Amino acid sequence: MSSTDIKGKIGKEDLQLWGGGSAKTFQRRTSDGSLITLHKTGLSVDVLQIYGDGSTPAHVNLVDAIAAIEGAECCFELAPGTWPITSNLTIPSTVTVYMRRGAVFSVSAGVTLTISGPVFAEDTVWYSGSGTISVAASVSQITGAAIKAGTTLECGTTLIVGTTLAVGTDATVGGTLGVTGQTTAVNLSASGTLGGKLAYRGAQVYHSVVQSIPTATTTKLTFDTEAYDTSSIHDPSTNNTRLTVPAGVTRVRLHASIGYAVNAVGYRHLFLYKNLADVGPGRIYLIVPALAAGSTFINSSTAILTVVAGDYFEMCAYQDSGSSLNTAASGVDSGIWFEMEIIE
Repeated sequence: MSSTDIKGKIGKEDLQLWGGGSAKTFQRRTSDGSLITLHKTGLSVDVLQIYGDGSTPAHVNLVDAIAAIEGAECCFELAPGTWPITSNLTIPSTVTVYMRRGAVFSVSAGVTLTISGPVFAEDTVWYSGSGTISVAASVSQITGAAIKAGTTLECGTTLIVGTTLAVGTDATVGGTLGVTGQTTAVNLSASGTLGGKLAYRGAQVYHSVVQSIPTATTTKLTFDTEAYDTSSIHDPSTNNTRLTVPAGVTRVRLHASIGYAVNAVGYRHLFLYKNLADVGPGRIYLIVPALAAGSTFINSSTAILTVVAGDYFEMCAYQDSGSSLNTAASGVDSGIWFEMEIIE
């Protein structure tokens, strides 16, 4: 008696057994018609084919898939189409979400989709709707995709080169952003629209009253008021002569402006000191002759300086008119101010 070859077709049930059903074993007929028991294998689940109707994505398809894998490591493959998220849903960390080109989550208003594992998206647009989508910490990789305004990116999230980060007017960016090839992380400390760039960081300070500068005496200028200070660079009360380099900063640029009251005798000086140094590369020194009429103003900027956290800079005045001489004015618009700009 000759055996009969039986060529079986593959159906959705086979796919389910491959990577998502709760059954641990299944039966298959051999070429002679007998039954053998096989064990399921594989880690990839085509959610639309296995848990859907094969053509129309639905919220319940994802719910069923999550329940079926019973916490096992698995990859959910989402076919092209709009996947509605109509109630709060968490995709567990054991699941890798692979979104084919054209696959889009549509998150309803007031609903949150939390993705706790990696995401791989073939398209730059992979979600929409007025709801919230939260991509989890450290394990999230979104290749070539756009991060839409309103997305919550938790600490440790990796953005692959080419990723676009769009921040909405009600968004807040905080913490640090590590950039490959850069030795230190970029500090993020801005709320609202960033305008396509990282927020400016630095401090500008001034004094609320005029300061007397003794003749022939190098005098530190005090600054009791801050026009702004984004990174705790200045303290208006303690050591208020100083602008101090914050942690994680390696390069800064300084800007300074001083004015002296009317006096035509002698010269007017401006010093910038680094860590009290009065010689060498830490000192910037400018000198101009006093004007016969009107106040004498000096302003200058440094080159970009290499620094370490804790370095501090002070602005000093010197004049040799023969008697004490006040700074020209006071207040934010006085023309007497000191500024540190953080470059990186």
